[in-house]
Amino acid sequence: MHLFLDPAVRYARALSECIQKEPGALELGELQALMLDWIEGRATGLSQELGRKLSRKLKFKGKVYALSDFRTLAKVYGYMLSGLAALAQRSGRRGLLLLLDETELFSSLGKEARAQAAIVFRVLIAAALPAGGEESLDLGDVEGGGHGAIRNLPPRFGKVSHLALCLAATPGSASEDFLRNTLGDKRVLELLPMMRKDFVLLSQRIRALYARAYPETPPRALSALEDKVDSWLSRGLPGSPREFGRKVVDFLDFCRHTHLDFAG
Repeated sequence: MHLFLDPAVRYARALSECIQKEPGALELGELQALMLDWIEGRATGLSQELGRKLSRKLKFKGKVYALSDFRTLAKVYGYMLSGLAALAQRSGRRGLLLLLDETELFSSLGKEARAQAAIVFRVLIAAALPAGGEESLDLGDVEGGGHGAIRNLPPRFGKVSHLALCLAATPGSASEDFLRNTLGDKRVLELLPMMRKDFVLLSQRIRALYARAYPETPPRALSALEDKVDSWLSRGLPGSPREFGRKVVDFLDFCRHTHLDFAG
């Protein structure tokens, strides 16, 4: 049983059933909004009030725990995210992939904040790795934090992790050094610069996604993109994939909205 997610799922189901029976009940609507605020972390100090109201209105009884709002409790978030990954796996997915971009900003933190960030990274990494054996990560020096049941939470939910973690960092940054020291070189992949064929492939994938998102896009506009990309790349490789991707989407947007397509 997951300390946070099980009550959330059970209460959500029970509340949904009540709303179906009483669709116009104002109290139920307000209770649902309050519960969503709790789930999404939009407000603090909700757990006790929410717990009382839910227990009074619904048949299901269960304690609603609060996440700390004044500090980062690394183990709690490792436990929470690996729990969400387990839910995703139960729903027919392979699990949950967590992407953390621009982790090189780690370098700009002060000494204390950087130490705390390193703990968060280590816990999330450990939650995604096997629980035991050579590939596991020792967190014996990481404190639990919080109070009561929250203080004793493990850094991961369950023995088998369905959480995958990808941290992106600029080469040569302190974040890269941390990742190499923590994970070893074999788990740190350096992305090579994109070549012409890579940009062509990127444009094709964007075009396919665009056609699915906007099926009304004129077929000739989609076809014109190939010649347009060839024209762009003949002038040299783009400065970045993001810049190129934006250019592709801008071209398709222009064609779709003006009903014109340009190949030159």
